[in-house]
Amino acid sequence: MSPSQLEFRPRSRWWARHFGPWRLERSAVRDVYPGRLHPFYSWGRVNFLAQENMPWTFLAEWPEGVLGAAKELGYPVRFDTRIWPPASPG
Repeated sequence: MSPSQLEFRPRSRWWARHFGPWRLERSAVRDVYPGRLHPFYSWGRVNFLAQENMPWTFLAEWPEGVLGAAKELGYPVRFDTRIWPPASPG
C-alpha cells in the first residue's frame, strides 16, 4: 500500500510468481471498510471498493492496523462496520 496505489498479490509465493500483482490506483478507490472474518481462518477482511463497484479484498491478521495505515495514507476509510461479530447473549 502506498499513497498512490494498492498492490495485491497471492499469498503463496508459487501463485505470486505466476499471477499478479494487480494494482489499484488511489484515485479509483471509493471506500475502504472492514469486512467479516474469514470462514476458515481467524483473519479479517479489509474491503477496498473501486469506483466501478469492483470489490478488492485484503486478508489481514490485524485488520485494524491495515485500516489505520490506509487512513494515514489518505484513503477514504470507514470504521463504522464491525469487524468482529458481537458477543452472544448469555
